[in-house]
Amino acid sequence: MSKSALPLLFSALSVVLILSGCSKSPGTTVQEPATGEPAKPAIQTEPVTVTIGANPFFLTDEELKKYVADPVKKKYPHITVVRSNDMPKGTQTVEEMVVNKNIPDILVDAPYALMKIIGLGVTQNMDDLIRKHQFDKNRLLPELIDSLKTATGLDYMVSLPFYNNAFGLFYNADLFDKFAVSYPTDKMTWEEIQKKAVQLTREEGDKKYIGLWAGDAMWGGYQLGLPYLDKEKKKAMLDTEDWRSVLALWKSLYDTQGALMPPAGTNYEQLFFDGQVAIAFGHMGTLQKLRETNPFNWNVFTYPSNNKAPGFGQRADTYNMLITQQSKNKDASFQVISVVLSDEVQLEWSRNGKMSVLKDTSIHNEFGKAITAFQNKNVAALTKAKLQVIQPFVYDYPTLPVIRINTAFNEVLHQGKDINTALREANELMEQDTKAFLK
Repeated sequence: MSKSALPLLFSALSVVLILSGCSKSPGTTVQEPATGEPAKPAIQTEPVTVTIGANPFFLTDEELKKYVADPVKKKYPHITVVRSNDMPKGTQTVEEMVVNKNIPDILVDAPYALMKIIGLGVTQNMDDLIRKHQFDKNRLLPELIDSLKTATGLDYMVSLPFYNNAFGLFYNADLFDKFAVSYPTDKMTWEEIQKKAVQLTREEGDKKYIGLWAGDAMWGGYQLGLPYLDKEKKKAMLDTEDWRSVLALWKSLYDTQGALMPPAGTNYEQLFFDGQVAIAFGHMGTLQKLRETNPFNWNVFTYPSNNKAPGFGQRADTYNMLITQQSKNKDASFQVISVVLSDEVQLEWSRNGKMSVLKDTSIHNEFGKAITAFQNKNVAALTKAKLQVIQPFVYDYPTLPVIRINTAFNEVLHQGKDINTALREANELMEQDTKAFLK
């Protein structure tokens, strides 16, 4: 173009006993189970270094230290976490690491890259480690877990999410004041936003003001959880009534711009930061940019609801940690992930403007509260809408399905093509790709 403190394995450290008469390897403590409880795994205490391969776009050096390395060292003094030497600046791809045979213990990536990573043979079934360490997945938002399984097509976990990119609509309060329009609020519908957009779109002197930028049409599909492909039948699914309704809605939103509509390819985000767009689609990156630049009096509200999916905002968009099958420190690596997913660390993520992946609403309510620039801002709205389970959207095609949809919409909006024709043609092109490239 973004949400019981620790796993049960570690919650009873106070009752750890060294079993008399039992042999154990050096550097290992064994936990004696209480009557009727399953035995807990041995905990290695020998010094170990866990390497993380993470592009700084997903995990900066500051974040790695604050939310990973330092809390892990506090909980497990024998574990040291470092960024992989092959990814100090985010220039080394996963493919290059595999070729160089220097694969880290933990990889950080987004759902769209999981299929490629799986194809490189570096992932593993993490369910075994989840069970071994008695990690409670039920603490996590279920749609995030479901999204990772859907994205991979697997019935087991190859990674765990550690924060989620959140979405909402941002607005320029100065323009609302200038034109005497009431501010938008949480839980509004697209139709309600559309009415405000009409009130805000106008021309004054040599200045043009656009009421609303809703983002690309693909976001309308994500909100409804629409698939691009029936993989079992190997059939494209762009020419459907649901997609027609999305393009019709999106056209109505852009039609509010009337004669002031900029040409195709316009950078609406820049227009928003330049003070020419009143309401703009945005996400965590938008929030960070507003924090850094503070170009005007701004605020944010929940992603508007589509009547076909009441209460839903955008799709899940997680950043995830996976333990590589080549790792020689799998248990220590899982302990690292378990600390990152603890209530304490997730609360710190939330307070500093990253959406927690946990269910706990008290953590989400703290979103952004540690950041001075977010005081008196409705930033917690980014965490309030329900998340759609992600549908697979990356295929080894020369043209991605999202590009097909966005192109079809642009043809409707800027070339006057009717929606039925645009979707039919997009579907036919995707069918050709499916037959040629889908194995």
